[in-house]
Amino acid sequence: MAASLSWAESKGLIERLGKKVLLTADGRAFAAQFSEKPGGMMKTWDRIATEFESMGADNTISLDCRTMKAKQ
Repeated sequence: MAASLSWAESKGLIERLGKKVLLTADGRAFAAQFSEKPGGMMKTWDRIATEFESMGADNTISLDCRTMKAKQ
């Protein structure tokens, strides 16, 4: 989980404030783009996975959160 948070932080989606993890303005905009569109949970996840992939995650179907790369 720490690695996943570090990845999101490196992409500017979150920031750490002491023990708190907060969404940045970019993180709020990132989240908002998915809540604005209709669709169920799986459709929303597909949109998020596609966006993560465009941000450099290898394979969002079998994503290893420790490396944000596809599991072999």
